[in-house]
Amino acid sequence: MTKKDWIKRELDKGYLKEDVQSTLELFSAKQQGLPVDKRDIFQWDAKDLEEYLKTIVKSNEKLTDRGKYHKLCDTDRFLVVRVDDEAAAAFWGLGTKWCITQLNSNYYSNYRDSGNVFYYLIDKNAENQDKNSKFAICVSDNGEPTYYNAEDTSVSFDKLPESIKEFLKNDAAAA
Repeated sequence: MTKKDWIKRELDKGYLKEDVQSTLELFSAKQQGLPVDKRDIFQWDAKDLEEYLKTIVKSNEKLTDRGKYHKLCDTDRFLVVRVDDEAAAAFWGLGTKWCITQLNSNYYSNYRDSGNVFYYLIDKNAENQDKNSKFAICVSDNGEPTYYNAEDTSVSFDKLPESIKEFLKNDAAAA
């Protein structure tokens, strides 16, 4: 079996092409440094491998670089930024499980190269590790938004917390 077979298997599970390719690239770069019992790509599910590699890639540097971003709205409760590079994706997405927050990986650039734009909505009143403390809004090249909570779970607009929906309908639209 080849790495192409693994990619096909993971795509058949419903994982996004950009995620699978970036995970495979990172795995290939780190494979020789992994424990011998972790080097077989076929033992891994793409999401599990991504999570495992996140623990290995964590930088020893503290995140101080806010990167390139544009602050779109800043109220007493909510902050909305458009992240324009990997450093901004990592800084503003700190504490989330979003793959694009990983420094020194290709997740962010692969999504951007596919025409996606990312906005982070940060609830300043939410508990730091609450799944609704931050939302990534991924707008595809066709203009369709997809919402992800801090746990990297896709959430439809209808299922967003009421405070977020109201903000997006009113305050964010006026910004």
